[in-house]
Amino acid sequence: MNRPPSDRHTHFFDDKDAVGRVFAREGEERETNRYYWHRDRDFDYVHCFRGGAHWYGFYVGSDYYWSQYRGGRWWWYDPGAARYVYYGDGSWWWQDPARPQVVYVYQKDAYVPYAEQPDPNNVVTYAAPAEPPPPLYTSDVDAPNYAAKPDPNRFAIVIGVESYANLPAADFAARDAAAVRAHLTALGYPDRNVVVLTSSQAARGSVAKYVESWLPERVTDKSRVFVYFAGHGAPDPKTGAAYLMPWDGDAKYLADTGYPLKRLYEKLNALPAKEIVVALDSCFSGTGGRSVLVAGARPLITNVDLARGSTGKLVVFSATGTSEVTGTLPAQGHGLFTYWFLKGLNGEAAGNKDGVTVQALFDYLAPNVEDAARRDNRDQTPQLLVPPDGQRQLLIEDLR
Repeated sequence: MNRPPSDRHTHFFDDKDAVGRVFAREGEERETNRYYWHRDRDFDYVHCFRGGAHWYGFYVGSDYYWSQYRGGRWWWYDPGAARYVYYGDGSWWWQDPARPQVVYVYQKDAYVPYAEQPDPNNVVTYAAPAEPPPPLYTSDVDAPNYAAKPDPNRFAIVIGVESYANLPAADFAARDAAAVRAHLTALGYPDRNVVVLTSSQAARGSVAKYVESWLPERVTDKSRVFVYFAGHGAPDPKTGAAYLMPWDGDAKYLADTGYPLKRLYEKLNALPAKEIVVALDSCFSGTGGRSVLVAGARPLITNVDLARGSTGKLVVFSATGTSEVTGTLPAQGHGLFTYWFLKGLNGEAAGNKDGVTVQALFDYLAPNVEDAARRDNRDQTPQLLVPPDGQRQLLIEDLR
């Protein structure tokens, strides 16, 4: 096949990685957002999984080449066109992310807009709009299978931090937040009562503002509150205190840039709400998954303080045990915990005639998460914390 010519190819790994390479076998790759060198016979290449895609880079002479595999298709970076291109139907194609409705095909040494009826001389006479490309990920939990009437007494904060200013990405956290928001709407949370914070919107100041000011100004003793967080957690290496990492969080300066889990619980417990549910798709071990640790520090494993003594009247669903890491389901484009949480709400969890209870939802999601994690040769044990007076029969999905 004829690939579009290009004099130079941009490499996506630093020059220092080209010197003194440390090679790994495929099974030795343990972390996302990290580059691993591999050797296939006499051919060297680097691999990284980040942003839901597999990235590959290699040298041909002194030139760098790189590509990514996502959506079941190989995409190459072509510097001449400054776009990702793919090969199909005998031609090279590219799409401008800013205008995905227009597709370009490589003809006569140039990319030209694709036309459904090109003339016999292979000259494009007009640009024909194409269907937008299919989404990279689709999941059977993205759309709720239920619906409830809006209840003005329901309030929610949904946080999904996938891209960070100073930390590796937390894969699929933004998609997790979008799906949770859709389910909250179906649960009767009015749009005006749901705050969604993703990427730079989820800076520490914004998280604090909505937890500590927005909710108290609105919540009454008739309110139901739901708080969801998907993103990195971190332990303080000195105290073991657990922190949620906002978009601008820095593992070196947790006290100044992280949001303490204990503080979250204390602020929520101060609300007069009759019911408060928290769901956390993050982990705090510092050993991988959706957790981070300052460089050079040793993971605390069992010494992490998850502030269980501060949960008070809260009902808390947590994705992992103290020493474990979270996982994802790339085929579904979601965090493992969030996927089974939402799948339970979508009708799989056994409920009563009024809806799905806290205990029924946990009894459904926990074994499914554990089984899926074991297939990846690791442990992930979701946790359920409820106040001493119960609330295990509290309705999550209330269709009355």
